[in-house]
Amino acid sequence: MNADPQPWQKQSEVLPTFFVGVSAPARIDRDVAIETVRRAVDLAAGWVGVDVTWSTFVSVDADDPGTSMKKMTRPGLDWEFASSRPGMAQTISLTAVCTELEPFPWRPDHVVAEVSARFPVFVAGQGREVGRMSVTVSVQRWAMYGSGENMRWIAGPAGPWVQQSTEVIGADSGYAILDRVRASDTESPLELHSTVPVAGFGSEPDLWGFGWGTLLSPSHLERIGGVGVLTGVAGAEVHDLPGGRVWVTLGDDPSAVTDETMWGLHAALQPAFPAPRVRWVASPRVAEPPSTVQGVHAAWGADADAARAAGRLRGAFGPVGFTVEAAVPDAVVQSATAFSGDLIMFEGLGAQAAGALLDRLPAEVLDHRVGPGPTLRTALRAAAGHPGVVRLTGHAVGPAREDERVTVDGVHIYDDPVLAHLGAGDLDRAWLRVQELGIDDASATPDELRPPSTPDAPWTVWWD
Repeated sequence: MNADPQPWQKQSEVLPTFFVGVSAPARIDRDVAIETVRRAVDLAAGWVGVDVTWSTFVSVDADDPGTSMKKMTRPGLDWEFASSRPGMAQTISLTAVCTELEPFPWRPDHVVAEVSARFPVFVAGQGREVGRMSVTVSVQRWAMYGSGENMRWIAGPAGPWVQQSTEVIGADSGYAILDRVRASDTESPLELHSTVPVAGFGSEPDLWGFGWGTLLSPSHLERIGGVGVLTGVAGAEVHDLPGGRVWVTLGDDPSAVTDETMWGLHAALQPAFPAPRVRWVASPRVAEPPSTVQGVHAAWGADADAARAAGRLRGAFGPVGFTVEAAVPDAVVQSATAFSGDLIMFEGLGAQAAGALLDRLPAEVLDHRVGPGPTLRTALRAAAGHPGVVRLTGHAVGPAREDERVTVDGVHIYDDPVLAHLGAGDLDRAWLRVQELGIDDASATPDELRPPSTPDAPWTVWWD
């Protein structure tokens, strides 16, 4: 993956996906959105060639950082829950995980399909809704029939879905692309390279995104100089839609579109793009990061609320806001050594805090492995089971980032009667003792296993 992606590419560690989405300038009724979402699920199901397990998530305006994920989530495709959960809908999301990989949520191939409907967000202070309505679907290529080799067959139904969805929700922008874009992403690649209007995307008739397939409204066509401009793009085919809209495709195979062709489309559509983002202007830091339990709770709670309102429901290691719901700040702030943005470094985390995290964190979070060290569950159990002896080092990341997590990357062992008689020449025996103390599921030996440098210092066990 390029360090500096092309304007149509998503800079992401997500596995290659086929993405299709449409966007409308105003909120639509929930039932109308669900009608389009149902067809998007049918579209995804027609592509997926592996066994999957679906779940349904619905957020409404009354939800806040304290709202339990259990209240917002149901197993399976629960259309009744999607239709009837009380409140003004903010997000409806259907997620399909590979059934065989369900016990391994940290794997990048765990979630293979996503369908999402995001509604404009009402901002009380402004007394109006901000943002756009969108319905999106994405499926990882590897999980498609034939591992997605026949992209002509995959892409065939995308155009009819776009046309029907455009008519139902009144969409005026949309795109399809084979890239690393997920239905749950809150920004298109084009938006990542552009400055979205302060009033919310849609205050100007800007293009939402572009790719192998691109939906253009009459206002877009006017800004680029008419549909004739597109005839100069290699392989471009223009399909007329109701209301003066057009659906432009670059051949019938999304995997065969070259960078040269995409640059040609980019040049033709550029007059309809949002303003370019000025990369060399950094956002000023408005305040130092909070360093008290109350301050971190408040900041992380607000970050979780904002992420959910924007449609980001999950991060790389669990549902958005799980650190807030599990009261992670209460456990780690007392052992904090540094506060940096949304990250808290900690050292010396002991039995009481470890036991609290074991009780509160979801199973999928506890069983994550970050790097070659032990799983979080194993490290916490060892600390909880050996008070004062096993203490943990690591860091916690809040919900403002997609890698929200709690990570243990090292262990300090104090006053253990076995290790007390061992030194730098006994590292094999020392490692066996570390495993006897419960640190027994690391996937590799430590990068550092070091005896105390002074009589009061601990044994240090650390993984890079």
